Amino acid sequence: VNASGLVTGVATGTVTVSYTVKNASNCTKTVTASVTIMSNPIITISDASVNEGGNLEFTVTRTGATCSPNNFSVQYQTVNGEAIAPADYTAVSGTLTFTPSETAKKIIVATKADNIVEGYEKMKLRLSAPVSCILAGGVSTLDATGTIIDQTDGTIIVEKYLPLAGNASEPSAHGSFKVRYANPS
Repeated sequence: VNASGLVTGVATGTVTVSYTVKNASNCTKTVTASVTIMSNPIITISDASVNEGGNLEFTVTRTGATCSPNNFSVQYQTVNGEAIAPADYTAVSGTLTFTPSETAKKIIVATKADNIVEGYEKMKLRLSAPVSCILAGGVSTLDATGTIIDQTDGTIIVEKYLPLAGNASEPSAHGSFKVRYANPS
């Protein structure tokens, strides 16, 4: 405790403080109090996955106590990976604000259905610029992965078979094929 009564050198935890108070009549009284110091809230974000054409739902969570009656916030934005905006998803960005009593919020990213066979495509949702809170791990940016699951159907068509040996009119176990992918849409 410094001369102004400020407790210093304690990040979190409980501190017991004792003061001796003297009045004008020279009477003294010792007062002891325990003070709990809480850290800033810690922000985490979950990965998300969805079938192509659905909404990715990222959950941003606050853990830990908040010692301030003030709101806290983080910036967010989508980041391209194999999935690229605007072809595969709608890019979003903004500020996510929590009140001291809120512990979780969702950020929604709409994905787009197409007729292209792509397999799984991934993108990121990035949190940054925390105000009155800390990103998990004490990092300056925190990413979650969004996985878009391809739902495109198609058919493999054998267009031509060429036997490697023997007569073309007789079946052979070995040969080469010319194939193509046909999308029904």
